[in-house]
Amino acid sequence: MKPVIFALILCLPFAVGAQVPLRVGIPTGQDPHIYLVANQPQGDEGLLLNMALLKAGFEPQYFHFPSLRVIERLRNNQIDATINVKEESLPFAFKSSFSYDFQNCAVTKIDRKIHLKKIEDFKDLDVVAFKNAKTSLERDHITEIMTTAKSYREIQDVDTRIKLLKSGRVDIMLSEKLVFLHYLQKFTLGSPDEYRFDCLFSPNRYYLIFRDKDHRDLFDRAFKTK
Repeated sequence: MKPVIFALILCLPFAVGAQVPLRVGIPTGQDPHIYLVANQPQGDEGLLLNMALLKAGFEPQYFHFPSLRVIERLRNNQIDATINVKEESLPFAFKSSFSYDFQNCAVTKIDRKIHLKKIEDFKDLDVVAFKNAKTSLERDHITEIMTTAKSYREIQDVDTRIKLLKSGRVDIMLSEKLVFLHYLQKFTLGSPDEYRFDCLFSPNRYYLIFRDKDHRDLFDRAFKTK
């Protein structure tokens, strides 16, 4: 957890008056950063998000969906807010001041002796990525990979991608580093020492996005309270 941000949120007063109901969609596959247990957020960013919403005067209700379904539900007014990496992909929504970073890496098996020092090194290799990687990662990098790799595919389930990498059916897995390590341990799929992480991508910043500008403004105003 980010200790400075956490301390600042702890110091904020709770909003006075009736709480505003808020339906929040949480994309799957972001453990251990943010995930739901019994419909309540867990993980460092999840706990931070929940505390921030409560102190801003919201009464959040959380739902778990694959990332594409989260965007569809926000667009169709079935949820009021979500976490998203590219605010320009949601022109109908409003970015808040709440954010956290993902460090995406190229993961390979050490015994395969694949060394990735630049994006051009993906050429003629089989690549599996997380869902929506082609819109989340740097455009020039992902375009180069999709054009020159032997094969490229995106799969939602993290454990399925790890199994493909472990079995040698793909050469490279694109994943956020802590997400990979979390699922590796969760499904007992091997030791971190078996894998190499080449983090050739710039960190992705995920934002809390609101469908309603008034909701976004209410949330952001809470962080200007002294």
